[in-house]
Amino acid sequence: MLHTFAGVVGYLLTVLLMEGLSGDLWYSPAIWLPCLLIGFFMNRKLHHRAAVLVWLGGLLWFMFTTGYISHTGFHWVSWTKYREHIQFPLRNSDCAGNECLNYVFGTLPLLNSVSYSIGAALGLLRKAGRSEG
Repeated sequence: MLHTFAGVVGYLLTVLLMEGLSGDLWYSPAIWLPCLLIGFFMNRKLHHRAAVLVWLGGLLWFMFTTGYISHTGFHWVSWTKYREHIQFPLRNSDCAGNECLNYVFGTLPLLNSVSYSIGAALGLLRKAGRSEG
């Protein structure tokens, strides 16, 4: 629970950083690096093995938000392209119609939970490497 809360704090930092980004830096390290560092330093200190599973919560949340995307009136090919466009926009200008709410509330939590889990795994490795030597 503590690691999920820390991941949410990292996500909020990411959303605040996004406001300051100019240009098309949506998938830059400025987006996922805060959660990776929080995961690394927290798990290096706390050494919880379950922290590497935080990505599962992000995946479940992403699946939940993806299930709510309406596909009424679209055949499968266009619906897939539509979903890719609203879940994974490449540029700020791709979000003119829906304000990127699906990206902010679906894709970013997934991206940040995965980066938190990677940071937590690296924190475990760093802790294990220090205690052996």
